[in-house]
Amino acid sequence: MENTAIVYYSLDGNTDRIAKRIAEKTGATLVRLEPKRAYPRKGLKKFFIGGRDAIFGAEPELKDPLPDFAPFKNVVIGTPVWASRPAPPVTAFLKRAKLGGKRIALFACSGGGSAETCLNKMEALLRGNTIAVRASFVNPARKSGKDLDGTIDTIVSALSD
Repeated sequence: MENTAIVYYSLDGNTDRIAKRIAEKTGATLVRLEPKRAYPRKGLKKFFIGGRDAIFGAEPELKDPLPDFAPFKNVVIGTPVWASRPAPPVTAFLKRAKLGGKRIALFACSGGGSAETCLNKMEALLRGNTIAVRASFVNPARKSGKDLDGTIDTIVSALSD
């Protein structure tokens, strides 16, 4: 599926793992979002700064400019769940990217809580697009097996319809 882009942000490797697995199965183009100012990876600062920015809808500057999404029919968007919301680099992407008329697959990775609110907030920022599938993963960097593969296959098949 050369007409598919996978756009994602990952701090701890969970979202990265899912994005790469989808890319392996589809041949999609990976677009990893990186903020100019990195988020803390450990300790209380990680949760305080990341959670605060997510709650207040921060839109950090990204290191690289966004690519042109015109050639892509499908866009897969992945995020970790921070305070029941998408991570700020993904929020920045959703507010800045021109994605009208695309078929979208959304996925969110959490440490154990529900991703429903996060996915709802992402979908609200994507009006004018078809949301083909929404999926959530719990600690995917530490898991494997049928459940993980089955959810990835659901995303892949929603893009090939």
